[in-house]
Amino acid sequence: MAEEKSLVQRSLVVFKPDAVQRGIVGEILTRFERVGLKMIGMKMVQPTKEHYQSHYETIGKMISRRGEKAFNYVVDYIMTGPVIAVVFEGVEAVEVIRKIVGPTEPKGADMGTIRGDFSHISFGYADSKHSGVPNLIHASGNAEEAKDLASHYNAYEMYQQNPEIKEALDLLFGGHFSVGEGPIFEPIRKSLLEWGDRYMVIADLAAYSDAQKQVQQEYTDQKLWTRKSIMNTARSGKFSSDRTIMEYAREVWDIPCHPLNTKIKRSHTIIEARSTEDVS
Repeated sequence: MAEEKSLVQRSLVVFKPDAVQRGIVGEILTRFERVGLKMIGMKMVQPTKEHYQSHYETIGKMISRRGEKAFNYVVDYIMTGPVIAVVFEGVEAVEVIRKIVGPTEPKGADMGTIRGDFSHISFGYADSKHSGVPNLIHASGNAEEAKDLASHYNAYEMYQQNPEIKEALDLLFGGHFSVGEGPIFEPIRKSLLEWGDRYMVIADLAAYSDAQKQVQQEYTDQKLWTRKSIMNTARSGKFSSDRTIMEYAREVWDIPCHPLNTKIKRSHTIIEARSTEDVS
């Protein structure tokens, strides 16, 4: 049976120099938030030329699609200023974001899309000016491209910028929960803050915190809490821990899955308990 595909996705959106320079980043951001996409990370960066070359060709295959000359125009154009990288999360987020953004060439973008409403330049005009097309943003074209968001992720920056996350992790790593046990959480600290947080745990902490706050609030409403408890129990049959781990491995961690077919022989141990009268 084919593996069930995860519908909740994360996708990278990069606001290009023209969007930043025109001061319309906030206005465009609202387009994504209004449809219910959740912004889980954002930062301003100025990547190197090598990074863009890898991004547009290794991932986007731009040279094979539009030629090396157009590729060089785009790289030179996007190097003209800083960009803002944003990660959104939502149901089938990659496809939803592409629909909101519109096609790559602004001239052909429908009104109502971001590129149709905020830009109009054609490929032909941009080529005649030896420039990339100022089309405001980059959005992951598919689930494979969306994995590129890891190259923009910096766990240590997120740890430093979120006071709540920093306070919680500092308590953990400072020994508050392990008095007298030594630095038992040091491997976790190194994994998260020194070795790149491969599984993007810190990126999830804010969402977990928000969910816990919602749980605490709803727990005070006895009628609401009872209803949700019953509904969660009734729907629990749809949940599978094996399926969930496979989805994380495929969609988030990007590691292969190896099903375990080993048969486990069960042993039964009979414990004979003596009565208190038998105990001397």
